[in-house]
Amino acid sequence: MKTRNFSKITFIILFIGFINFSFVKAQDNKVYAKADKGPYYMGGKPAFDKFLKANLKYPAEALAIKKTGVVVVSFIV
Repeated sequence: MKTRNFSKITFIILFIGFINFSFVKAQDNKVYAKADKGPYYMGGKPAFDKFLKANLKYPAEALAIKKTGVVVVSFIV
């Protein structure tokens, strides 16, 4: 009787394990050199420009002496 119950429990556990294994998707481990579509700001370039104008603060000292320059920005996506 104990052997029969043990066999039933073992069978059920193995059956559930095989069912779960069959539903597991294969993982995509590919390494891509270039994306099909590059990153973009929601709303496009006009929305990005508007965001920058609203959030960039020019230093008061630089404004007073009319100092200008180039700002280089980089993003990691």
